[in-house]
Amino acid sequence: MRGNADLAILDVPPDHPANDGLQQILASCDRARDLVKRILTFSQRQNPQRKVVPIQPLVADAVALLRSAIPSGIEIRSALMAPDARVLADGGLVQQVLVNLATNAFQAMSGRGGVLTIRLEARHGHALTAHGGAQRSFVELSVADNGPGIDVAHLPRVFEPFFTTREPGEGSGLGLSVVHGIVQSHDGVVTADSRPGEGATFTVRLPLVEEVPQVVSSATTGLTAGHGELILLVDDELAITDFEARILKRFGYRVEAFNTPHEALERLRQRSADVALLLTDLSMPGMSGLELCREAHVVRPGLKCIISSGYTTPLTPERLRQAGPRASFPSRRAHTRCSKRCASPSTSSATARARREPSPADTTEDGPMNPTHRILLVDDDLPFRRTLEVRLAREGYDVRPAADGVEAMTVIGDGFEPDLVISDIVMPRMEGLEFIMMLRKRRRGLPVIAISGGGRVEPGTYLETAAKLGAVATFEKPFGQADLVEAIRLCLATAVA
Repeated sequence: MRGNADLAILDVPPDHPANDGLQQILASCDRARDLVKRILTFSQRQNPQRKVVPIQPLVADAVALLRSAIPSGIEIRSALMAPDARVLADGGLVQQVLVNLATNAFQAMSGRGGVLTIRLEARHGHALTAHGGAQRSFVELSVADNGPGIDVAHLPRVFEPFFTTREPGEGSGLGLSVVHGIVQSHDGVVTADSRPGEGATFTVRLPLVEEVPQVVSSATTGLTAGHGELILLVDDELAITDFEARILKRFGYRVEAFNTPHEALERLRQRSADVALLLTDLSMPGMSGLELCREAHVVRPGLKCIISSGYTTPLTPERLRQAGPRASFPSRRAHTRCSKRCASPSTSSATARARREPSPADTTEDGPMNPTHRILLVDDDLPFRRTLEVRLAREGYDVRPAADGVEAMTVIGDGFEPDLVISDIVMPRMEGLEFIMMLRKRRRGLPVIAISGGGRVEPGTYLETAAKLGAVATFEKPFGQADLVEAIRLCLATAVA
C-alpha cells in the first residue's frame, strides 16, 4: 500500500488535490508499520530501535492520547519537568510503557473515579543500577493513582507474566510484564509502591544521556539510475512483481518478471548472457530463493543475485555462500512487503532433518528440486485438521495427523520423525503446552508452530506461553492457510540451509 502511494505521489503534481489524501495514506501506513514493530519487539522477535531522543515530548504526546482515551470520571494531572532530558530509547516503546502503566492505573480505579498523576523529572547526581552497571543520572517517570492499592503480598509478583488480581476476562496479566521487559531492554529499572487503600505508584528510571553524540554527516547521493540493464524479478505474488517492476522501470532498468522460480530458471537456461541481475524472493513454492540462486550460478557462474524477503530472520554469511559467490540479502522495506505476515523461525530449528524423497511435482528434467518434509499436525478439531491436512498434502508435504498430544507422542513413538510440528494448544488428555515441553525434551531443535483459537482464556495468552517454550511461530485462529504455509516454507528452508 505504501509503495503504491509513493509511486502515486511521484505521478501527480505537488499542487494536485489528491496529494493530501495520498499523504494521509502514507501516514497511516507508517503508523501501522510502527505498531507491527512494537508487537514484534514485545514478542522478542525484533530488537528495539534505540536512538538519542528528548523524552518530554514523547511523554506529552502520550498524555494527550490518554486524555482522549481514559474515561472522563478519572482526572489526569501531569507535571512534566524535564524539558532538556535525553535518553537512548525507542520512542514508541517509551510511550507504550506510559500507556500500559496508565491503563493499569485507571482500571484499578474503574467504577469509582479518581486521580491519575503523571510526573517526569530529571535526577542528576543520583545513582541508578541496571544490569549490574551504574549510571550517575537518570530521568524518572512515575504514574500514580488513588485507587484501592495493591496487597503487600502481591507486590513482588506484579511484573510476572500472566499474574493478575482481576477477575477472569478483565485482563491478561501481560501489561506490567511488557513494561518490565521494555524498561530492562533500555537499561532502566521499574518499581512498584503501594499500600491497600492508598493507591499505587509505578516509577520508571532510565539513564540520561548527558551529551549529544556528534553526528558525522556525509554527502548524500541520489539514487543511481539504470541504463537499460536487464533484471530478472522473481516473486510468487503477482502484486509484488508488478509493483517492483514499476519501480525498477522508473529508474531506467529493463525487467522480466516471473511468478515461479522454475520459469525464471528456464529463461536463464535459454538465454542468460543479457541478464545483469537476479532479484528473487526467499520463500516460494517449489524452490526457495537460495535454491534458485544456486541453480542460476550453475547456468551462469558469477551472476549477481539479490535475495529479498518480508521475514525478519536474517541470512547468515554461511547460507549466502551456499546461494553463490555474488548473492546478497538486504532487508526488504516494509512498504514493498506489506501483504506478507512476518514469522520469525528460531535458528534452533537448524537441526531439523530433511529427506530427499521427491514427489513428481518437485522433479524436473535435472532431477529432484525439493525434499519431501514430514509434518506432524496435532489438533482435536477434526474438520479443521482434515482441511489443513489436505492443503499441506497439496503443497507436497508428508502429513501425519493426531487428535491431541497423547496421540502425537504415540505417532512419534511408532517411528514417524517429523521435520516440523504444528500443534493446537487447547486439546483433551494432553494440551499443546505440555506437548511442546515434551517435544523440547525429546528433540530440542525440532521446530514447532503453535496455533490456538483460545478456550478458557484469550488465545494470545496461550500463544505467548508457547513462544516462550520455544515455538518458532504462532497463529491465532482463524488464520489464512497461505500465511501458515509460507511460515512453514521459511522455517524448513532455514532448517535445511
